[in-house]
Amino acid sequence: MLIALRSILFVLYLIVTVVPWGTAVVVCSLFLNSTQLYWMCANWLRVAIWGARLICGVRWRVRGMEHLPTDKAQSVILLSKHQSTWETFAYPMLMPRPLAYVFKRELIYIPFFGWSMARLDMIHIDRSKRSEAWNKVAAQGRR
Repeated sequence: MLIALRSILFVLYLIVTVVPWGTAVVVCSLFLNSTQLYWMCANWLRVAIWGARLICGVRWRVRGMEHLPTDKAQSVILLSKHQSTWETFAYPMLMPRPLAYVFKRELIYIPFFGWSMARLDMIHIDRSKRSEAWNKVAAQGRR
């Protein structure tokens, strides 16, 4: 029962925070560059991770950061097992520069959250068109 209650509280917390934040991102996207907008969104992810710790007691340990290049001119591809949403939310909090996620296009239709994602320099793909999706990822990766 306690687990269900904490989960419900966390979902409510996410809704209460994402609605104003997402609205602000969409409005600010008219005035900010993509990097500023990215960090604005990353700050909401920081708030979401903080809520997971506070409300649900989620704890984490990051291993392997020492294997990442320290030279900011070097590019990195992060490939995680994607076992939960946690790493998707945590990567922007952990990485020193903006990331570009590859995600399914359907996510941009989620009110506030998806609308904000649509305003970022991310790669949204149609998974039903696999070859076209791969070409889009490869083209963006070359930029």
